[in-house]
Amino acid sequence: MIDEYSYQFNPTRVFFYSFFLLYIGFLVLPVLVLPLYISVFRSNRERERETAVYPITLHFYRLIYVYYSVFILEFVVFQAVLRHYPASFKPYTMENFSISYAIFLLAILLMFNLAYTHQALLSLLALQRFLLYFFPDLESRINFGMKNTTRLIYGIHSLCLLPFLLFSILTRIAFWFGRADLYGPSVTTNFLNTQITVIIFLPIAVSRGVVSFTTDSKNDAKTDFDTSFMSFQLDFLSTPLLIEIPYLFCNRRNVEEMRKRLSFKYLWSKIWNRNNQVGGIDNSDNQIFIVQSTHS
Repeated sequence: MIDEYSYQFNPTRVFFYSFFLLYIGFLVLPVLVLPLYISVFRSNRERERETAVYPITLHFYRLIYVYYSVFILEFVVFQAVLRHYPASFKPYTMENFSISYAIFLLAILLMFNLAYTHQALLSLLALQRFLLYFFPDLESRINFGMKNTTRLIYGIHSLCLLPFLLFSILTRIAFWFGRADLYGPSVTTNFLNTQITVIIFLPIAVSRGVVSFTTDSKNDAKTDFDTSFMSFQLDFLSTPLLIEIPYLFCNRRNVEEMRKRLSFKYLWSKIWNRNNQVGGIDNSDNQIFIVQSTHS
């Protein structure tokens, strides 16, 4: 006989806790791996400067700093927005619009741009490495140089930014004039992303097919909005980890550098050398003082 108070399987609860664990993992793990990634990248910078993939890996290295700057900015401004606005805050009305909220929207827009630009660049880097490993004769053709690769990177940033910027502007204008439903633009964005995914990934196209853009009720629209937003959160939070881990394990040299920096001997030598440098500076000052006192 099953007790009425026995545990019952709840898919919604399992999904919530799974998402929460992923959220915490993607939030904490990149911070723990970040010092190791920076140390290995700096040690390999001179050796990798002439390689074909260096411009993209350098951009990823700089992207890490931009990512955490935007993340801190978004968190600080979000706290300011919560304190400034009352509980009955309506985000898409002109009377509640302020500089702090504009900065908050800009930070979210940059988060979108960083997340999806990173995915595009990571795919480009994977394709470039594949061609270098299996077709080394093509290195001269796929090595665009620092200047051309930088232009390509900024072009991808622009292509990833313009659709979201256009949707954001049109959405706010429609809300201000009362011509848009709350979840309409988000469903439209989700629909376009689904169509692009179906076009690019054929297995998804075979298993799921092309999704038709029909929303029968606001509940369905809200579900699409929540799912799309949660997917974006995971995309954004996983961005630094997907930069750090592939770089640390991309070749044997990086793995050896990582293992060396994780060893107790290396950490102890760094601490010991730092103490010796501090002690050496103090001793040299004392010696200079002694020499000056003897001559005087």
